[in-house]
Amino acid sequence: MKEMKKEINIYSYYDCTGIENHLKKMAEKGWLLKEITGSKWKYRRIEPRSMSFSVCYYPKRVLFDDMTDERLKYIDEHSVAGWKFVTHIGKMHIFCNESENPVPLHTDAAERVREIHRFAKGNIIFENLFMFAVAAALTTYFAFRFFEKPIDTMSDAAYIFWSVPFAIPLSLYSIFKYLFWYIKAKKAAEDRIFTDTKRIFNYANFYIPLYFTAAALKIYTFLSPPQMIFGVIAIALAVVMWFAFKSLRRSIAGKDIADEKKKSQTAIAAVGFIAVFVAGSIGVYSLFPARSEKVALPDGGTTEIYYDKNLPVDLEDLIETKSIVSKYKSFEWLGFASVTETAQSVWDENGDEFYFNCDVYRIYYMPVYDACVSEVQDIFKDRYVKVDPAPWGADTVYRIEYEDGPGDMFIICKDNVIAEINMTLPPDETQMSTISEKLLNK
Repeated sequence: MKEMKKEINIYSYYDCTGIENHLKKMAEKGWLLKEITGSKWKYRRIEPRSMSFSVCYYPKRVLFDDMTDERLKYIDEHSVAGWKFVTHIGKMHIFCNESENPVPLHTDAAERVREIHRFAKGNIIFENLFMFAVAAALTTYFAFRFFEKPIDTMSDAAYIFWSVPFAIPLSLYSIFKYLFWYIKAKKAAEDRIFTDTKRIFNYANFYIPLYFTAAALKIYTFLSPPQMIFGVIAIALAVVMWFAFKSLRRSIAGKDIADEKKKSQTAIAAVGFIAVFVAGSIGVYSLFPARSEKVALPDGGTTEIYYDKNLPVDLEDLIETKSIVSKYKSFEWLGFASVTETAQSVWDENGDEFYFNCDVYRIYYMPVYDACVSEVQDIFKDRYVKVDPAPWGADTVYRIEYEDGPGDMFIICKDNVIAEINMTLPPDETQMSTISEKLLNK
């Protein structure tokens, strides 16, 4: 039988009413709080019983949760009339009492409200004001930066900061919800009535899943279909291994043997499951076709050859190829736009390379279209000059211009599409038409 239990905290630490009621219900189910670490609560198994709990707030400053003489004295002063110290985190201390009708640790409603307010000022109010200030500053910064460099802003920062604007209304809501409680509770305390606290929004329970979701989406956009399938299989295998290990660990814990032997058997089991997972993952991955390989070049060197399919433009559509063509493709979804990056190379019998690289941006929020064009031009924007768009069948075409003449980098714009092209040789009109048809007219 499991002797320990963990759960994620869903209560604000000022919400003494919610915490006390929750711990009472847990004790009735046979779980007594043992310790609090961050947002996790750890319980130990007990005989189910009815218990009362009381949350108290240490009035002085604390440093690293040190158990100073003053704090120990505070705990001792509250360990009266059957009340026993359970655990603490920061200024919050929790006591329990197994008496049927215990004398409350707090009998003065006004003093109780003042105690909570002293704690909340440095926690609920300050933390939410700080969160509001940071969220407002970052949101403003990224809003201005988005209209200047939308692609870079969304690509590099969105998967980390995209949820930040949500903190503005949530932090204000938490502050006002607490203040409304405090005003109501302070007035009720004049009649010696304590008003139950209200739960305030817990940021960690909201943002951690969002960050994992955003990070997973970021990773997803860079994976090929076989890699995604392998990822799903690997995750499923890890879940199965984890539950199997937990089941085995419970079985070992139930054996009538020495604790040291239990620990050694659990460690051996853990190593075994890890080995099985690694071997299984390698075995599954070996079943997928290789995405790339090392090949020898005509000049004696080697290079990595990729085999991605379904590229917007195939090199074979532009030139005749007699050897292996390296094809690489990645895709990224940015919300307001999507980016498809491809790189293709081929080497002739003399070892000379011909490459065709193109990045295709499909813009869904047209007010930033011109900013995207400028961003794609990047540091070369002063060198790009407009050329005749007719051969490309485009609205606008830019070509890079060097001191010794035009180069082979182009930016082609049509409707909501921006195509950035970099070639080894200048394209002829047939190649221009092919590129345009495949990139711009889909």
